[in-house]
Amino acid sequence: MDLVKEAIFLGFSGAAVMDTMQLVFVPEYRMFCEENLCGCYNVNPACPPESGTVEEMKQRALQRSEERRVGKG
Repeated sequence: MDLVKEAIFLGFSGAAVMDTMQLVFVPEYRMFCEENLCGCYNVNPACPPESGTVEEMKQRALQRSEERRVGKG
């Protein structure tokens, strides 16, 4: 299955498969989550507090050889 094509078919505007070693982690961004600036804090399971600490999130991401990213917009 081509995951990128499947994501586009499902309505995402873009999708990519990337090596997790290319991910950049910026712990300072967590304050935006804690201030609930996007409205997803404690609503979306991929967001805090359900998602865990910054370090827990980083460790989960780095456990995979590839991280799939999709965006809807």
